Amino acid sequence: MLVLAYFFLDGLQYSASPEYVAIWIPVLGLPIGVLVGAWLLQGKSKGRLASLLLGLLAIPPVLFVAFFGLLLATNPSWH
Repeated sequence: MLVLAYFFLDGLQYSASPEYVAIWIPVLGLPIGVLVGAWLLQGKSKGRLASLLLGLLAIPPVLFVAFFGLLLATNPSWH
């Protein structure tokens, strides 16, 4: 979340156009919605479902690390 917020705020200094903000609304809205949804589920004593929802946020970073781990392990030739 902090990385997304950093890139959003950093980009605002270069372009504060409505198109820029329109592109970033879903990019920021989805993780914020997941966090708020998990927080509300936790408040309703549905901790397991809240954890499952938060697990969705962990999928992209895990895939990113797995991809670069695969690149390092296989040492591909880029020729």
